[in-house]
Amino acid sequence: MSPKHIDVWTDGSARNGLIGAGWLFRENGEEKSGSRGIANLPRPLKGHESDCAELFAIACAGKLIQPVQKVNWRLDAQNILDWMRGGQVSSQIKRGIPEFMTMFQSAVEATQGMNIEWIKVGGAKNAELALVNNLART
Repeated sequence: MSPKHIDVWTDGSARNGLIGAGWLFRENGEEKSGSRGIANLPRPLKGHESDCAELFAIACAGKLIQPVQKVNWRLDAQNILDWMRGGQVSSQIKRGIPEFMTMFQSAVEATQGMNIEWIKVGGAKNAELALVNNLART
């Protein structure tokens, strides 16, 4: 039987040409976390690494979530949250970069069919966000 509710925190990190993704799931009182990274982003994505990292974190985490009735998904990037809520990238520049749109589409596809409430979080006092931020940097 699948859980009825899951809490998710994701964060992306970009530095020195590398992007990382961290995530934390909490369901039925149990926590699972993980991370993944990418080196050598395609050249057209240079200058967009931070947004790519956030989208990569959502795509990685979304692929691991089993069907649930409700997902509370927390992240700290307002623009990404707005794009995921609206189902489209508002930046005309980013929409003009096919490689960026592929990353966005991967995040959308990984969360498709989920009943998600996208929630903006931030601040040093959010322990879960601090954890996924550290995971994204490893």
